[in-house]
Order: sequence, then C-alpha cells, then structure tokens
Amino acid sequence: MEKKNRIVVDETRAYRVFSALQKAWEKKEGVFDDVVLPESRFVNLPKDPRARANFLFFASITMRGGMVSDDPVRWLDQMALVHPDLFEPRRIIESWTEERICELFSDVTGEILLALGLEIGVGKMGPKYRDFARSWRHNARVIQEVWDGNVLNVFNCVEDFEEAFSRVDYREVGKSKGLKGIRRKIFSLFTIWLQTFGLIPVFATPLPIDFHALRLLQGTKIVKFSLAKPYEPGGRGAMHHWKGQIAFRVSETITDLVARWSQWFMVGNGFDHLAINPALWVLSRTLCADHFQNSCEDRVIPKAPPSRKFKLEDWPVGYRDPCQFCPVEKCCHYVAPSGPYYRWGVMVRVKRVPCLLPKQLVLPGLEDTLIFTGRKKSSSVTKAKVMIRANPPLSPSTEQKLLDILEKSLDS
Repeated sequence: MEKKNRIVVDETRAYRVFSALQKAWEKKEGVFDDVVLPESRFVNLPKDPRARANFLFFASITMRGGMVSDDPVRWLDQMALVHPDLFEPRRIIESWTEERICELFSDVTGEILLALGLEIGVGKMGPKYRDFARSWRHNARVIQEVWDGNVLNVFNCVEDFEEAFSRVDYREVGKSKGLKGIRRKIFSLFTIWLQTFGLIPVFATPLPIDFHALRLLQGTKIVKFSLAKPYEPGGRGAMHHWKGQIAFRVSETITDLVARWSQWFMVGNGFDHLAINPALWVLSRTLCADHFQNSCEDRVIPKAPPSRKFKLEDWPVGYRDPCQFCPVEKCCHYVAPSGPYYRWGVMVRVKRVPCLLPKQLVLPGLEDTLIFTGRKKSSSVTKAKVMIRANPPLSPSTEQKLLDILEKSLDS
C-alpha cells in the first residue's frame, strides 16, 4: 500500500459514534423515525426470490457515480412495469441490444416527466444511459452464462462479503466473467439489499463507502486521510472558491481501504452493518445536507463564509439548525459540501461552526432557550421582552447580536 493512500482510524471515536448510531437506529429515535429507505420504495418488486434478486441486482447498477439513491426508484419501477423482461438475464441476451436499452431508458424518463407535468429532457439519468446500458447487457450475460441466470448463486456457501465479491470481481476472474460497473461499494450495497429482504444470510459485510459515509466518518474524526491538504486551485473552474480548505481527491483505493476497515471493525466490536449503513446515509442526506455551511450556489460556490471568518450574523434569519437533532453532534467537527465531490470527485473538509441561534428561531414551539414575556393575546406581536438562557453564559456582545437577529425574525 502506498503511503500517500494511507488512512488513519481513531477506533475509540468510531466505537463511540457507531454505538450512538446503532442505538438511535434500532430505537427509531429522532430523524430515524418512520424512515423509508430507497430499496423499500419499489412498487413493482417481484415476489419470486430469484426474480426479486435479479431485479435488485440490475437496480444496483444505477446507484453509482453522482447518482442520488432516491432518484432511480420511480424510473426502475416504470421500466419493470413496461418491460419486466429487462430484469431477466436470458431475455436481455436474446432480445435487448445496447441501443434498444438506451432507447427504453430515454422513453421511460419521458413518460415519468410527462406524468409529473415536467419538461421532457434527459434529466439526471440521461448522461448515464449509455454507461448503464453497456453494464446492463454485459452483466446479464455474466449472470446467465456463469451463474445460471440467478444472481443468488453468487452467494452459495459464502461465509463473508469478500468471498462473494471475489467471485465477480473482474480483477480476480477476468473481464469476461467479472461484473462491469459494479465495484466493492455497489456490490456491498447490493449484498445489504439481499440481506434486508431475507434473500441471503446475514454475514460480515462492509459499509458501502460513498460520499455520505465519507462525510460522516471524516466529520466525526473517525477517519483521517493522508492525502488531505490545503486545496490549491489548478484548472477546475469554480473550485477556486475552496482555496485553502482541506481537501483530497477520492479514489477507489481510498474507499476500499475504508470499506475493508469498516467490516473488520464492525465484526470485532459487535456492530450491525444493517443499522450503521442506513444510519450514516440518512443522517448525511437529511441533516448534513441542510447545514448552512454545506449549502452552495450552482452546487459548487459556497454560500457560507470560511469558518475562520464566520460571524453570528452570518446565519440566515430563521435558520433551522439540523445539528440539534443529530445523535452524534457532540462528536462532529467538520462539514463537507457535496458539490465538489459530485462535480470533481474532491472531498472538501470545512470546520463546523456551532449554531448559537436560539432554538425558538429554529423550530417554533421549542421554548427551552427563550422565554417570551409581554406578548399580547392577539396574533400580532407588538413587543417582546426576551431573556436568553445559555450554558455557558453568552458574552454581552453575543447576546445583543442574538437579540438583534430575533427582532428581525419577529418583524418578518
């Protein structure tokens, strides 16, 4: 292993964070209450185990690159409704060319957009049509010829993830027998889907290391990356806005290192990947994504000022701080905007600035931070005398800034 690709793991932190995540996920606390994961949203999922597994296998092909896991669900459902044979390896080989698969992808997208009353266009799936179609047909041939048309056969008598992955990894078995467009991240996600639906036994499986997993693992200081260093612009357009921020380019080598560690660590410490994986994904998608410091214009230009220049008045009026609902907030030190990752494959690290805005401004109805007196019974507020309680106590200047922000919020 080259030193430049080294990762450093703080396992004490990992144990603390994973314990909090697993507890919150299993109890369905806070943000995890009533969560419905993408794989549970498929309407046209076959009931037959073999057909269901094959459907999930082809569905997993669309979960790579910059694709948001929620986006392909309706798209795949519509394809299964119109052409269920597109999820049957033998029928794909017999009847579907790469060009025809691309045409169907485009037609289905148009039908969905029309149903939603939206303008017809290629949308998020468009640029990947050709790539998906090529992998779709190649993998159909591999599953049919090598695994008798049933992807479940890949998992016969395996004891852990690596054994199963080695059977389909083109670097191990060659390109003709290996899967295309499915590396360790996607195959671990697919394995977790099969385990979730009870189609294969639950055995040791790594976390699918995508942007969301990296954001939480980096933000909580569980994993440090030796490649991370102050970013210097170098011909990547809007990336100059991130000059000086700690950043590194994400590669398969790095994500594989983290994935292999995650499997070893979870097995050794009794953590359930069926809890840790969705917990990381949900937190990043629902809470981290709404953090002001992660917000960008055109996905790449930061809206928030650099952490070292961040002032209390920089928080948007009425800002709803997502961190207050996070079970690992006390362990979180960094935020990571998604734009640089999905545009350039660069993971940016920004020091998280704790939000000092009163909770009353965050979610109306919470009165732990503010006490209002002097309100009239009418719906309009003529004057409000405010006392701010904080621990530790705020300085007079900070308290005055909070009062000014509150006054603007009430006026609006």
